[in-house]
Amino acid sequence: MERFAEHRPMLYGLAYRMLGSVHDAEDVLQEAYLRWSAADRSDVAEPRRYLTRVVARLAVDALRARQPRRSPARRASAPTRPRSPAC
Repeated sequence: MERFAEHRPMLYGLAYRMLGSVHDAEDVLQEAYLRWSAADRSDVAEPRRYLTRVVARLAVDALRARQPRRSPARRASAPTRPRSPAC
C-alpha cells in the first residue's frame, strides 16, 4: 500500500487530466489499487511506471465507455433520378 500511496498524487493528477472528473479519476484510482494489490510485485521493476501505465489504460477505457455506441448504419436507398418530362 505504501508504494501506491507514494505515487497516488501523481496518479490522481494523470487520471483527472485525462478524464476531467473527480469522480471518474477516483474510480480509476480505486481500480488501479485493486490491480496493484493483486499484482505479483516481484515482476514489477518500476512501480511508478507500472502504476502510470495501469491508470492511463483504465482512463482510456473509461473514456471509450463514455462514447455512445454506434448502431450499424442503415443502408439508405439509392437516390432516384428525377424523371425527365415526356416529350
